[in-house]
Amino acid sequence: MLEKILDLGIKISKEQDYNKLFGIFLKGTTDIANCDAGTLYIYKERLEEGVLKKYLCFVSTINHTLKQYGGLDGEKLNLPPVIFSETNASSYAGIHRVILNVIDVYKDSNSIWMGPRKYDSITGYHTQSVLVIPLIDKKDELIGVLQLINCQDKDGNVIPFSKDIEKIIYSLSSQVAMILSNMLLTQDMEELLDSSINSLVNAIEAKTPFNALHTNTVTGLCDLFVDYLNKNSTEYHFTSDEKDVLHMAAQLHDVGKIGINDDILNKPTRLATRIDYIRSRFENLRLQLTVQKYANNDPLIQKDIDSLASDLEFIENVNNAPFIDNEKMDRINELCNKKVLGVNLLTDEEKEDLHIVKGTLTAAERAHIQEHVVKTVNILKDVKFGKKYHDSLTIAGQHHELLDGTGYPKKLKGDEINTQTRILTIMDIFDSLTAADRPYKSTIPVERAYSILTSMVNEGKLDATLVGYLRGFIDELLKEYGNLDGKIAKTILMIKANEKALKEKEKF
Repeated sequence: MLEKILDLGIKISKEQDYNKLFGIFLKGTTDIANCDAGTLYIYKERLEEGVLKKYLCFVSTINHTLKQYGGLDGEKLNLPPVIFSETNASSYAGIHRVILNVIDVYKDSNSIWMGPRKYDSITGYHTQSVLVIPLIDKKDELIGVLQLINCQDKDGNVIPFSKDIEKIIYSLSSQVAMILSNMLLTQDMEELLDSSINSLVNAIEAKTPFNALHTNTVTGLCDLFVDYLNKNSTEYHFTSDEKDVLHMAAQLHDVGKIGINDDILNKPTRLATRIDYIRSRFENLRLQLTVQKYANNDPLIQKDIDSLASDLEFIENVNNAPFIDNEKMDRINELCNKKVLGVNLLTDEEKEDLHIVKGTLTAAERAHIQEHVVKTVNILKDVKFGKKYHDSLTIAGQHHELLDGTGYPKKLKGDEINTQTRILTIMDIFDSLTAADRPYKSTIPVERAYSILTSMVNEGKLDATLVGYLRGFIDELLKEYGNLDGKIAKTILMIKANEKALKEKEKF
């Protein structure tokens, strides 16, 4: 007996997964008490239509006679919860914080034993002796309720639960209540940290409407890809904690954008708001030329007016063009040196914008955007992430590093970049390529995006093995959800929302 008690104490003190702890505790207590059956409930509250409802939820159950076993290895039990009221024994014990130890439920007049009698009438089982113990933590908070049924002697005869057994089980229950309370507190703290980060992410995403879904999509891609690797790869296996660390890093990776100039962060075209000044300037010059034409009765000036209109149309087209070829660049250079009525057609800033070959940012603006990685680290460096999430900020701060050393900000290369960072980098690029909410670029089809990632592998920038597994991951998504062109973000967020809803349901 003593050895069993000590062994159970060691097991429950070492277990870190509270779902598995339930089964360990129930199996251990039924063994120590030498009883035929038992059930462990966890106390839950939830708001339903503005009303706080209280329940006891099944987490583990054993019945040797009926050969019924559930929730003993951490799996979820699909059983309806017990309403928390004084009409049933388990709830009664939890409400009043009392131990119930009855010799025979059929000889006890208290109506709280109607539940076991009804259960017997349905299953053919015969409940007799019952021990019910509430699990109370040091703050006198109810954590759950343990119910043991039909204590047996060495010959298998049903006997009452002795006072010694009652004390032993109560002592172990108190220990488990404390452990569960600490586990739940840790879980609450992690949820608080996660929700705080989510609020920060939402604030940043609201700052830049052109990629409002980016962080949550990248996070979802990382989560799902890690699950895929755990199921399908031989090279990689991520623990639950390692997956959580990457999840946190993905949520954090663009926090530094809060310190980036809005005009640069949200720059939709090469010239952005400067195009309005150009239009105004050209219209002013057109009006001056028109006045001169009629004042001097000089129809040849119409040629200058038409040229001005052609130049503006060209600038409008270049402003939105995805790429500037050599022919267009030659004409841009001509316009940069052109004057009308002694006025430069373009300012120095406008000239620099029009010389952007690809994208919408000048070299200086791109360098400013790249500072978001350093800003991320600086903004969050004083946050206490704890031992578990210690590496999340490092991963977030390295998500633009490339294996060949051409990334930023530290020019890391090869083995200096860990696997979680490599995954985040790949998913950040993949979402940026396939995103449908960027007005400054067209949506790239999924297959084309994968080809670009493959090209980056060939250039030595991305991890070849991970990008290889990305192929299978994409194929799995295509098989399940069909054509994903322009729909990656919507699909990933839908999958994660469904997972969250299921997790909340299971949690209750």
